[in-house]
Amino acid sequence: MALRLVEIVLPLGKVEQAEALFEEVPHQGLWQEGLGDNLILTRILVPAEHTEPLLDRLDKFFSGLDSFKALLLPVEAAIPRKKGEPAAAEEKEREGEAAGRLSRYELYDELSEERLTWTFVILCILSTVAAVIGLIRGNEAVIIGAMVLAPLMKPNMALCLGLTLGDLGLASKAAVTNTGGLATVILLSGAIGLIIKPDPGLSEIATRSQVNWADLVLGLVSGAAGALAFTTGLSEALIGVMVAVALLPPLVTFGLLAGSHSWHHALGALMLVLANLVCINLAGVFTFWSKGIRPTSWWEAERARRATRTAVIILGVLLLALGTIIYLVTW
Repeated sequence: MALRLVEIVLPLGKVEQAEALFEEVPHQGLWQEGLGDNLILTRILVPAEHTEPLLDRLDKFFSGLDSFKALLLPVEAAIPRKKGEPAAAEEKEREGEAAGRLSRYELYDELSEERLTWTFVILCILSTVAAVIGLIRGNEAVIIGAMVLAPLMKPNMALCLGLTLGDLGLASKAAVTNTGGLATVILLSGAIGLIIKPDPGLSEIATRSQVNWADLVLGLVSGAAGALAFTTGLSEALIGVMVAVALLPPLVTFGLLAGSHSWHHALGALMLVLANLVCINLAGVFTFWSKGIRPTSWWEAERARRATRTAVIILGVLLLALGTIIYLVTW
């Protein structure tokens, strides 16, 4: 059973009210100690799927207190096992938890840290150089290595989460980071293309300078996989490669071809990039929404519904337009 340790600091006079909230949440242990200055530290061991309701209640009743603080900590293991809980039952619980997700607080904390930094830009530069070498040499292993380096997953997932929650601050910050990363890749690969003049007929470049229906499916799968990776705590590195598959190689291909003035082929690569961006974000928003990611208060929930609905409509229209263009081009 996945567990979380929640540490809560409250004034002594609010402890009784907090204990009433703790009784409403299943937990495997609760410990309290005095901190001085009339403050009490409470530690409560909670199943992962119950942390979000607990934190929502604490935020609702105590967020206005200056001394209130709640910390959410992951728990690698807890012993002894609950009395009377056989191994088979524990395995069954783990299977049930696989369908669950991390709390909204954990997701937000993970994705809200993503911003346009020098480290982010340097990773974009390194992955671009590696991708250029892989595309020119036709070396798929080098291209895969470039996709491992590319930090393009988190900005797109942060944008999806911001749109799902109606958090325009998070969405705008993610959009700036994403735009900065994409611009870095395009400008650098464009400068390289201006110098080396790559052949548009090279196999790895030619396959990424045209778009078809399979590419739309790949973009949707990548977006859904990225969102699921964060909501269920799967490996970000492995799923990040999936998102980079849909973005980095066609983006570098577009820069190389645009830099070498191969405009016809560059347009095809640009269409592929746009199609994948739309599909990744559309699938990401839908996946977060389907996993029950919602704000706490009703007015925030209403704003989130409007933001999600608007985002889905805009992305859906763009996807329809791109699909129409693909149909006309390939028909």
